[in-house]
Amino acid sequence: MTASGTRPDDRLLPNLLLIGASKCGTTSLHRYLSLHPQIASASIKETQYFVPLIYGEPLASLEDYAQFFKDTGEAKYRIESTAGYLHGGAPLAEAMHAALGRPRLLLILRDPVARVWSYYRYMKAQQAIPATMELDEYLERCRAVEPRLPRTRSEDIFAALYGGVYADYIEAWRPYAETRLYVLFLEHLQADPARSLSELAAWLGVDSFAWESATLGVSNPSVMYRNAWVQRVAIEANRVGERVWDRLPALKSWVRRAYYRLNGAEWEEAMSEEQRAWLQDFYTPHNHRLAALLEARTPRPRLPSWLTQER
Repeated sequence: MTASGTRPDDRLLPNLLLIGASKCGTTSLHRYLSLHPQIASASIKETQYFVPLIYGEPLASLEDYAQFFKDTGEAKYRIESTAGYLHGGAPLAEAMHAALGRPRLLLILRDPVARVWSYYRYMKAQQAIPATMELDEYLERCRAVEPRLPRTRSEDIFAALYGGVYADYIEAWRPYAETRLYVLFLEHLQADPARSLSELAAWLGVDSFAWESATLGVSNPSVMYRNAWVQRVAIEANRVGERVWDRLPALKSWVRRAYYRLNGAEWEEAMSEEQRAWLQDFYTPHNHRLAALLEARTPRPRLPSWLTQER
């Protein structure tokens, strides 16, 4: 439930939200969208305004939310990108609909097997799990965390496995966003960003040429560290300076590269063929259901190979 207060002007609230999924390229997509002159970003990428609903907690006031958009001017779209929104299911979708009317929603997905691996590496890089924890142990911990709402914040650490069952979450959002939700895939964005952005621009009704001269690349990679103490300091500095970094993406990129040269390390661990096969078997029936859902949508998205194989 939203805290009481005077409703702010709708021009100070978002009308375009990137709702997930986490570790699927939301940072890269948000950066691309923020480069467009007709799309203005919130003061920080992830306001996480609706996230408390996932944990059964109350929302802040809409006036607080509007503060993130006070400098967006007269842009056609005001965007924020909180990757966890998708996993809030129907309670979050309903609250967003009530607060914002009918905003346009973007959803970017990737092969859930690759997402598990990325999520696992991210948890290690963020020191949320021990550096000594192996993937088999991590997956066992994930299997014990049921996909329920509300949940505790500590359960997010082990949300990698069920978080990739995308069909369940899309089903929960359908009553609130059936005609306002656009789905794209990280695999397509990486392989041909110009085409993916051109198709998205057509859906948004904005000019695609704005991205033609932009430098497009992967943002927010998960890199292992050499020194754990230095990594803790870097994580805290990134958290405290989030508003500054979001305003100065070029500086953030330069600092990140310099930090990786100082404290980055190669990943020595790799997913085994047995682990990959187990994950593929786990996700296959869910992927079939997802493909059927997406093929029935308008606009119908281009499906990647992991959704079209063995059907």
